[in-house]
Amino acid sequence: MEVAVYVRKTAGGQFRARTSEPFPAWADAGTQSDAVESPRQQLEDGPRDGPTVVRLYVGIPGPTRPLPDDEMTRAWVEELKRTRTNPDPWDRLEAESP
Repeated sequence: MEVAVYVRKTAGGQFRARTSEPFPAWADAGTQSDAVESPRQQLEDGPRDGPTVVRLYVGIPGPTRPLPDDEMTRAWVEELKRTRTNPDPWDRLEAESP
């Protein structure tokens, strides 16, 4: 998993590393790498019996094909293809107008 870590130098010359929700962790350290290491360790060693994060995929119910496979639909799709390959008829009319 990848977690973004915000690191900045503090007024005291230390480095503060901080992560955000849903994985909050932070640390102050003398070097940037040490400051980043502490939140990493906190997240890895977090409470084993605490909350968990799962991914939830939500799909739209229905058929896998969005259009029916019938003659009328095939004719409609062919007409769409034809009109997309031909020039716009309004362009021709504008060119012919005085």
